Amino acid sequence: MKKRLLSAILSFCMLLTMAPTVAFAAEDDEAAPQSNSVLKGNCGAASSESSVTWKLTQNNEGSENPTYTLTISGSGAMADYTSNIKHKDAKQPWQAGATGVEIEKITNVVVSDGVTSIGAFAFNGLTGVSEYDIGANVSTIKQWALDTSAAKIFNVNGNANFKTDDDGVLFNKDGTTLIAYPGGSTVREEYTVPSAVTAISDGAFVGCPIKKLTIGSNVTTELPGWSFNGGVLGELDVNCPFGSGTFAQITTLKKVTLRDSITEIPEKAFLNCTGLQTVSILSGLTKIGTQAFFRCSSLQDVTLPTSLKEIGYQAFRDCDALTSITFPDNLEKLGEQAFLITERDGHIGSLATVTFGKNVPTFQTAQEQPSDSPRLFLGQNQLKTVDMSRCTTTEISAGLFNGLNALETIIFPTGLTEIGDNAFTNCSGLTSLEFPDSLTKIGNSAFSGCTGLTYISYGNGIDDIGRNAFFGCTGVNVIDLHRATKIDELYYNGANKGDPALTHACIQAAKYVKY
Repeated sequence: MKKRLLSAILSFCMLLTMAPTVAFAAEDDEAAPQSNSVLKGNCGAASSESSVTWKLTQNNEGSENPTYTLTISGSGAMADYTSNIKHKDAKQPWQAGATGVEIEKITNVVVSDGVTSIGAFAFNGLTGVSEYDIGANVSTIKQWALDTSAAKIFNVNGNANFKTDDDGVLFNKDGTTLIAYPGGSTVREEYTVPSAVTAISDGAFVGCPIKKLTIGSNVTTELPGWSFNGGVLGELDVNCPFGSGTFAQITTLKKVTLRDSITEIPEKAFLNCTGLQTVSILSGLTKIGTQAFFRCSSLQDVTLPTSLKEIGYQAFRDCDALTSITFPDNLEKLGEQAFLITERDGHIGSLATVTFGKNVPTFQTAQEQPSDSPRLFLGQNQLKTVDMSRCTTTEISAGLFNGLNALETIIFPTGLTEIGDNAFTNCSGLTSLEFPDSLTKIGNSAFSGCTGLTYISYGNGIDDIGRNAFFGCTGVNVIDLHRATKIDELYYNGANKGDPALTHACIQAAKYVKY
């Protein structure tokens, strides 16, 4: 009996040794590539997907910090993609979600000789790539194909369609297109785009290790957007066309010089450049677009050229550090909220002085329609002086300076004939008003809520003062009517037969009225 039991146990053990071994890996290990693994697939252009392939190979076998080379092989053109590889809709097959390889671990890209075209956005977002090998037969590098932010070397391998210079910059064969600046190279003080260059590719200066970049008028193609971010760029000197958002959110940027071939600053061109302090604009500029300098919160100094004719909607909104602005004589159009400060977002305006040129511009909405509520300076609670002495205009628009509670001094145009409704409502810092003889009309509630007013002097032309023009001006001590020949106490006899201007001119709280 004992021998039979022992025999059964031995037989069972032998069966166990013959069974297949099963490995139970942790969930994280299943997603991660194993040592010596090769990840691969197809990436050819539409209708010939299998003609071009890709593979990921580990560079440092056994390392605790593995890096990888992405190799593109086969013949023909790569597929085009539509977004950065980090975007939620990205389709590049070597993205981390498909391979388990973190994209930052891809440090080398090799495009083999049979490949003829590098697809749009193919390697965009591979921020760890320091070296690109471009095969001998590649003839086209499409938009945003390369990520330059960490690149140090572009090997062209005898390819006659491209070349690099002594700085390692990648160009097309004749040097007219600057394709990519090596963003991973040593930081340099200054770089000037070569005079032969007429176009700069998308993403060419991403990760830009340059403190001052100069782009001359030889560049005739509009500069691409979002192609100068992510580096140390502190100063720009530009004399070529650029588009919407071209320099947006370059937070390192401190100084910009725009030279005389630039006629327009497009919308959002410098949006959220929060470190920008100084903008020098030479003659030739005619338009500053919508939100061109929106939230450039460090901007202290901008000189508007005499050629300027239009400033767009919210062009300088939330420019907290701007202390003064002088409008040129030729300014014709000014967008709503151009210098508005958004207090609810924590912005604090520093604008203290505004000087108008010969013309008070017409005001426009975001849709470039006439505006009757421009709110140009709303929230600018440090604005103390408005100088309109050079203006040849005859009217101050309705609501123009409404709510400027720090405003102490307004110098009226000498030919002023009309002040619009609510033009200075709640400007509680105003202490005295001396109207010119040319003024004939003051609109409804024009100075209502100006609680700091103590002295008002009317000129000889005044004959129409609107309802509640000085409502709530409880601090007025003196009203001087001695020059106001067109309103007289004889016109108001208590029977509503006279001119109401006198009633509206006189304030109940006034202690002294001079006739």
